[in-house]
Amino acid sequence: MGGLGRSSPRKRFTARPGLDLRRVRAALHPIFSPVRLHDLRHGSATLMLAAGVGMKVGQETLGHSNISATSNTYTPVYPELAAAAADAAHALVSRRSV
Repeated sequence: MGGLGRSSPRKRFTARPGLDLRRVRAALHPIFSPVRLHDLRHGSATLMLAAGVGMKVGQETLGHSNISATSNTYTPVYPELAAAAADAAHALVSRRSV
């Protein structure tokens, strides 16, 4: 019985008698339908990179095969981050040239 699996079989969800799942789905649809799993993935990756996490870490977290996929997708998302990086580089160069 080794491995990471469960020792007992999974229990399948069964609705309570009298519970109309169509009505539950209809009630929840306006709340959850606008957000797809991919939207959550994209949003969390954007926040991670905006927080200063390196592009390579982002690539590995997202499972992209190469860093260009991550860079092409997420670099244009925050133009102000590019401006901040340029300002930081300018400040570094300005200090060294004096």
